Amino acid sequence: MIIKTKCGEIEGVFEEKQYVFKGIPYAESPVGSLRFKKPQPKKPWNGVLRCKSFGTICVQNVEDNMKNLVSEDSLTLNIWTKSIKEPNKAVVLWVHGGGFTRGSGSQYSGVNFADDGIVFVSLNYRLGVFGFLDLEDVLGDEYKNSGNNGILDIIEALKWIKENIEFFGGDKNNVTVMGESAGAKCIGALLISPLAKGLFNKAILESGALQAIRDKTTSKEITKRFLNSLNINKDNIHNLLTLDYNQILNAQNKISDSDIGMLQVFGPVIDGECILYSGLESINKEVGSLVPCIIGTNLKESNLQLAFSKELRDRDENCIKELFGKNYKNILTSYNKIKNEHDDAWQTVLTDYLYKIHSYRLASKLASLGKDVYLYRFDWSGNIGPCHAQELPFVFKGIKGEPIALFNLKEEDMPLSDTINGYWKNFIKISNPNKDGFPIWEKFNDYNKLIIFNNKITNKILEKNWDDKLCENQIFSL
Repeated sequence: MIIKTKCGEIEGVFEEKQYVFKGIPYAESPVGSLRFKKPQPKKPWNGVLRCKSFGTICVQNVEDNMKNLVSEDSLTLNIWTKSIKEPNKAVVLWVHGGGFTRGSGSQYSGVNFADDGIVFVSLNYRLGVFGFLDLEDVLGDEYKNSGNNGILDIIEALKWIKENIEFFGGDKNNVTVMGESAGAKCIGALLISPLAKGLFNKAILESGALQAIRDKTTSKEITKRFLNSLNINKDNIHNLLTLDYNQILNAQNKISDSDIGMLQVFGPVIDGECILYSGLESINKEVGSLVPCIIGTNLKESNLQLAFSKELRDRDENCIKELFGKNYKNILTSYNKIKNEHDDAWQTVLTDYLYKIHSYRLASKLASLGKDVYLYRFDWSGNIGPCHAQELPFVFKGIKGEPIALFNLKEEDMPLSDTINGYWKNFIKISNPNKDGFPIWEKFNDYNKLIIFNNKITNKILEKNWDDKLCENQIFSL
């Protein structure tokens, strides 16, 4: 199947009764003179571009047998569509997670969504220092937006979708952005960026909101740490533009003692152009996109982080400082208040302050402005509790053997997966998750209602006040 886009012709493949186009370049390659600069629109090409295999993935740590898959030249997207000729299908752009340092669009298959008449798009965006290192102070105005390159990549992909998705049967005026973890935090940045306004119509944020937005002081400190790890200063700063990317990646690894610290080292920054203000302040000023949203968290998100970090389990102070910045003492205060009342007090506090408080604040703010918000909490227990990322196979209907099945689903889990997947698809199509045969999911606007996803699905009133004074810093500050 050959499709003519505004950049040129592309050839895809026919798989599982769907058309799939893999590795479509949506921007110029950010290499050479474009390293660390905002993405440039893709120039038209001659001839037919073969898009039958996924592109390389953005620079990140991988196993030795995967190093040939990594490249700076990786700004590509992938499209699944059931029909080219049937027009005006709803479109969803999936933004992968991975702590702003890992992951790729090719990890997630769009087959299930496309099979139900949705045009599914996934993408790669720049990660780590390539996507989120603020170099304005050391390299000048040309690099003003470098701390938000990853976000600007996603915006460039949305522009490409706006111009080209109709050629794949998609409706450019019915686009949903959907992501999990760092992907949801990227979407939080899209919600408040004036540069993304008008490029999408709905948003689904799974386990992430506005908590990754960094202030300038913090972004400068991260840049300082990184440059020191390379022995680079203002006198030899331009060496950074020609270093082999493996040297840059090694230096990136040095500026955090663990993956836990990486959770907040990288992320969007208030740069005065892509992001003007802190998250909730931006929404108050309506500088971004106030669109209908599904927002939610998992009951015991932090069980995943605790499983992989002894420092976090031991409540190591340096680890907690890296994770919470200026809020870290307040988090310990919260823990000390309840540590004798709950067996899992530390997990509860971590989940609240890493995820819930931010998601619920965003939901409350949007609802107060009259926007449709559907809030959820994922309680399904599984083997290690409803931890971070455990909702993903339910959303994508992952079953044993599928790459997305981080926690393999059993046959008895499929009814819940059918329901969650069905809610998501309906929201993508018509901005309302409800559909015949499913329990009613009431808007959060109506009496602070949220839906609980478990073996039994229930609506519940959110009683706790999440405007917690112990977490006053709504941006991440070291």
